[in-house]
Amino acid sequence: MTRVGGNGIDFGLQTAGDPGRWRTGAGTPPRGPVADEYQGLPVLGAIGDSAVVDFFGLGGAALQHAPLTLAGHEDFAPGDVLDLPGILMEVEHPPLPIRTGVSASRIAETGLVPVVLLGMIEGRGLEGRIGGGSFQPSLAAFQYALSEQAT
Repeated sequence: MTRVGGNGIDFGLQTAGDPGRWRTGAGTPPRGPVADEYQGLPVLGAIGDSAVVDFFGLGGAALQHAPLTLAGHEDFAPGDVLDLPGILMEVEHPPLPIRTGVSASRIAETGLVPVVLLGMIEGRGLEGRIGGGSFQPSLAAFQYALSEQAT
């Protein structure tokens, strides 16, 4: 993976095997705790480039090292959130206690996608950040990227 991010509607990715070409899937809203005063407001779909951090092995991929963040997301993150880095990340990072190096082929092979931690932005554009949550990109975008590279 060389680039990942969302625009509030779609979540896109680029692979090293096909630089410059974006593959997209639904950029659904992140799920997470919303501040009390914003309960019931719509949440914008996945937006921004902070997914780069998670695909590197930090953020959602390093929740085992962030117990307070994990506790805040326990009702919203997938049940296997702590197992995903060991399955998806292919390389031990030398100076950090993390794994890194997720690839589209590993995602397609396992059928699992990384957890991305994102700010939750109010969907009408009136309130700004209303919480923080987790998002998982569509598996189909990764599968599509690989099928297009093979042809």
